[in-house]
Amino acid sequence: MIGEYSLLKGGLTPDRFESDDFIRFVTPKMMAHRRARYLQLAARYGVTLGAREVWQVRDAADFNALLAAAYAAQRSA
Repeated sequence: MIGEYSLLKGGLTPDRFESDDFIRFVTPKMMAHRRARYLQLAARYGVTLGAREVWQVRDAADFNALLAAAYAAQRSA
């Protein structure tokens, strides 16, 4: 992707790239490339959390408990 971006920018070398512009260029391409893997991970490990439940989280312990309960509930369904 570095070569593609360099050509798009008229042959700039990586040390001359504008970092924010490069990130905007490369992020959608990386996400598209990784999409299948992310979908596999979501199907195997993903959980759905309700907004009302999330709003009640006060600290890391609450979040961990919420996540564990949601994971257990979805896996037993």
